[in-house]
Amino acid sequence: VECLISGDSIDEDNEKEFTENDIIELNKNVNWKTTKLVNIKDMNVKNDDKREKKKKYGKNSKNPYLIMKEMIKEYLEENGFPLELCDLLPKKWEKLGNDLVLFPSMSFSEPEWGVLSSREEENNEDENVNNSNNNNCNININNGCKEENYLNNKYWSEIWDIIAESLKIKRIGIQKEIHQSEKRHSQVILLKGENGNVVHKENGVKFSFDVTKCMFSSGNVSERIRMGKFDCSKEVIVDLYCGIGYFTLPFLVHGKAKYVYCCEWNSNAIDALKNNMKINHVEESRYQILDGDNRETTVELENIADRINLGLIPSSEKSWPIACKLLKNTGGIMHVHQNVNVEDKEEFVLHLLDSLTSFLNDHKSNFNWDVSTIHIEKVKQYAPHIDHVVYDVKCIPVPK
Repeated sequence: VECLISGDSIDEDNEKEFTENDIIELNKNVNWKTTKLVNIKDMNVKNDDKREKKKKYGKNSKNPYLIMKEMIKEYLEENGFPLELCDLLPKKWEKLGNDLVLFPSMSFSEPEWGVLSSREEENNEDENVNNSNNNNCNININNGCKEENYLNNKYWSEIWDIIAESLKIKRIGIQKEIHQSEKRHSQVILLKGENGNVVHKENGVKFSFDVTKCMFSSGNVSERIRMGKFDCSKEVIVDLYCGIGYFTLPFLVHGKAKYVYCCEWNSNAIDALKNNMKINHVEESRYQILDGDNRETTVELENIADRINLGLIPSSEKSWPIACKLLKNTGGIMHVHQNVNVEDKEEFVLHLLDSLTSFLNDHKSNFNWDVSTIHIEKVKQYAPHIDHVVYDVKCIPVPK
């Protein structure tokens, strides 16, 4: 009983039915003014569920992947599908909001999964029809069968239902690679659920967006937290690629930024950004959204920023000259994002510092400039031998 109040774990091997005497004992030792009342029947039902789950899945009863695997295995056995498909289930996924999971881009793309699609086709066609051209069909979301083959397929629908039950979610999608255009649209395919709208809470910040229209990388969480730790209360910041507010919101909510210029040209991201400002209670007097290409929307701006965020990968290099123009004559900090080959990191640092020094000398020729990296943050591994890195660069004017 004490475990239920304190939040400590309960030894499931020694669980018992809760009685009225337990509640009486509880009343003697607990300040009910600060404790949420627990219904005795709810306690027992919860324990019954735990026992049933443990009996069925054994030591795997707390591992979502193993639960999913076991439930899918039961389904495959019942329907005569190869049990080897269990070993192809994705072991990682991204949970956004309370009820939506995104699987990595290549999930369920192996040819072996084609048996689900071909079974459906065989059931719907006359036995004399030659299905040989479809027997090798798979659901490869990049270059395999058409989406309708797994979106409107009885067996796939049942697979999604089982996965949703096992992971305790309601919606499922697959995260294809972000569109490589400059606007970097999301290309999520929603496999289960009516829409992709989520409110994702992270480190006290709410991000509201449609996963099918706007990108979001949970892998950048450490960098978003890091940006929120800077004291920006006296700073004007320019976020040249703000998106839905990935770094803008931490600057404003946690860093208490005095003012932020938010540059973005993806209309879906801008709609989400406006809503995110509202739900995070950010006053309109503390920011301005510059809608459009930052090379155009910042033309009339210069000498305004204490801090500039260049959060675009694989490279933000096209905006380095803009950042140098926007930086105050008194100097400041730039956070430069870049995908860097691990073998070229030192060479890139030299290129970055030389380039920024040159641009600053061009735009602010009244000074010489001392440009140096004060911190290098590896955000994540983006691909084999390629890291997503953020370079904190300090720019200090030196009188001639």
